[in-house]
Amino acid sequence: MMKRSLTIAVKIWLSLSILVLGYLILVILSFHLEKSMKTRLRDVSEALIPAAKQSELAYAAFNEQIRLYNDAVMMGEESLIGSAQNYAERTRTALQIIINLEELNPQQKEMIREVLVQVTAFTVSAQEVYVKLSSAFADTEDITPETTEQLDPALQDRAIQLGQQTEEIQERLRSFVDQFANNLKTELDSINIMARRYGKMNLLISIIIVISALTLIAIIIKHSIIHPVSRIVDIAESIRAGKEEIEWLPESGDEIGVLNTSLRTMTENLQAEIKERKRAELSLLQTEKKYQMIFENSLEGIFQIRTDGRLLNANPALAAIIKYDSPQELLSTVTNFMEQVYVNREDLHSFERVLHDEGKVIRFETQICCKDRAIIWASISARTVLDPNGKLLYYEGSLIDITERKQAEALQHAYKANLEREVKERTQELSLALEHLKATQRELIQSEKMAALGQLIAGVAHEINTPLGAIRASMGHISSVLQETLYHLPALLQRLTPEQQQTFLMLIQQALQGKKNLTSREERKLRRDLRQELETHQIANAEMFADTLVDMGIYEDITPFITLFQDGHSTEILRAAYNLTSQQHHSQNIMMAVERASKVVFALKNYAHYDHSDEMTRTNITEGIDIVLTLYHNQLKHGIEVIKYYDPVPAIQCYPDELNQVWTNLVHNAVQAMNGEGQLEIAVFQKENQVVVRMTDSGCGVPEEIRERIFEPFFTTKIAGEGSGLGLDIVKKIVEKHAGKIELESQPGRTTFSVFLPITAAAIHSQNT
Repeated sequence: MMKRSLTIAVKIWLSLSILVLGYLILVILSFHLEKSMKTRLRDVSEALIPAAKQSELAYAAFNEQIRLYNDAVMMGEESLIGSAQNYAERTRTALQIIINLEELNPQQKEMIREVLVQVTAFTVSAQEVYVKLSSAFADTEDITPETTEQLDPALQDRAIQLGQQTEEIQERLRSFVDQFANNLKTELDSINIMARRYGKMNLLISIIIVISALTLIAIIIKHSIIHPVSRIVDIAESIRAGKEEIEWLPESGDEIGVLNTSLRTMTENLQAEIKERKRAELSLLQTEKKYQMIFENSLEGIFQIRTDGRLLNANPALAAIIKYDSPQELLSTVTNFMEQVYVNREDLHSFERVLHDEGKVIRFETQICCKDRAIIWASISARTVLDPNGKLLYYEGSLIDITERKQAEALQHAYKANLEREVKERTQELSLALEHLKATQRELIQSEKMAALGQLIAGVAHEINTPLGAIRASMGHISSVLQETLYHLPALLQRLTPEQQQTFLMLIQQALQGKKNLTSREERKLRRDLRQELETHQIANAEMFADTLVDMGIYEDITPFITLFQDGHSTEILRAAYNLTSQQHHSQNIMMAVERASKVVFALKNYAHYDHSDEMTRTNITEGIDIVLTLYHNQLKHGIEVIKYYDPVPAIQCYPDELNQVWTNLVHNAVQAMNGEGQLEIAVFQKENQVVVRMTDSGCGVPEEIRERIFEPFFTTKIAGEGSGLGLDIVKKIVEKHAGKIELESQPGRTTFSVFLPITAAAIHSQNT
């Protein structure tokens, strides 16, 4: 009873438990064997492998050390000896690592320690000898036996001894490499043999355990599964034969009992299903009659075609579409539907390829040939019909006459092509008109720029003439003073003693060091103090001397020059020194004037420049604003205070010439609004992904009733002749061209124009597109 209540899984589990128990025994045995092998491998990895590796490193490093010594002697490069010391240190380090290995036997350690001492002593001696050899051959291009014989005999002897030591050390290091390599190979071979022996033992035990377990499982399966399954097969044969009386297995709790119960239930259900299927077959016959009616009366052509192209079936609509009198005539006349009906062979191949790859074709449009040779357009849908094994039986599908639709589409296509041609012509006309408009706009901006430049030209001329006048005056003074000095200076120097000449040069050098900026009060006090000091030393013309010395910047300590001032020609000496040192002051004036004129010319050149390429460039906004302010300097300097707040902002993609026109118009309007007196604030800063330029003037402001109109073309509040009314309109168009915007805030005494410009060119291209 217990045997019948156990499930098959439990019975198999009991047999597998025996297999697992045997496997555990095998694992325990393998663990002890593996532990023994790991111990030996650990000894190899901690002793023999590091020893073999370090011995090879020591041998290679020592050979590299000897090579560098020889190269140092051959090339006369003492720096190579220093590199050789690094390899000597690597040799000693490798040997010391071997000595520190705990698993190495004492005898081997002692032999390696001896070599380490020998290498250390050799390196010390070699350092000295090879340095001397390198110095001896430093200027020798080719070392020959004759040049070697010229060396100091003692040095030759030491070199020979080093060579012998080199060979001895190399031999001992080579022996260590071979010894450790052989020991490592022997130990690894031994471990490999032991591993193979253990592997064969484990395999034998595994086979015994597996065979025993499989035998037990086979016995359990035979009694628990095979015998009951044979009974189930007999029951199935009885069911297939249609027997009504069947001897079922007794009920049990294992899987076979469940299968027996399921089979019994399935048999009862199958008998009920057979009755239901008979009723379904009757219903199917009725459905087929309905389908046949649809097939016969459908407006679409319906067909079935064999794989060889022969029609199996066709409805009256298909025969009518391709001009046959009846389906029977179509079936008897057309031997290969695809080959005889299709007009375009490429369409036929495409249709067959899609049908083969995907198993169906939906609304494939092509031209077909009718019985009377007329060509019509048809839309064909088809699919493959397969048997239960996936073998192709035939094709079935439908065909619709779409000739009228295709004719309508052709007419529509012709109309569309004509319409597209007309649209293209109109587009070209509009493009030409747009290009003409852009050219007109560019000319208008350039004309506005030239008009503004014409208003500024008088101030620009003054800004250039002022530094030119300063240059002319300074050059005239330099010419006259230089002529006078060159005439009198040689005779004056001949009258001075060498000490006085030295003092004279000191006076000039101190004057050339630069003059501090003094107030009038400070200058008067210095002149008074110098005059008193000079009078103390009984120097004639003390007041004139004090004035000249202050002008020269010499007033802190004049004691070294007192003897020079007491000379009978002191007036001539001081005048000569003043004339020579004043040239520096006049040269500086010329330099400042040249820089000022250059700045104005540069601003004028950049402002008047017109870029015909119409390409955007990356430009710093503040540079363009400063150019405009330079041109307006003459109008601003008399009564308008310019305050600039420039934050660090990135350069932006823009049209620099057009933006300069924006700043010109805004500054010009601000100057006119303030009547030449007031305060102009210019702020430049970054706000998110935009650069903002904000210009604020202290003028009268813009009345509220006209604020909405100030950007209209030709709108102006000035009297006739003073303005065209296009300035702010041009400003707005340029800003919008840059995908930016301009805003106005105004009240009496404070008017602000804010210009927002994108940093990147993407927004500008999008706007212009």
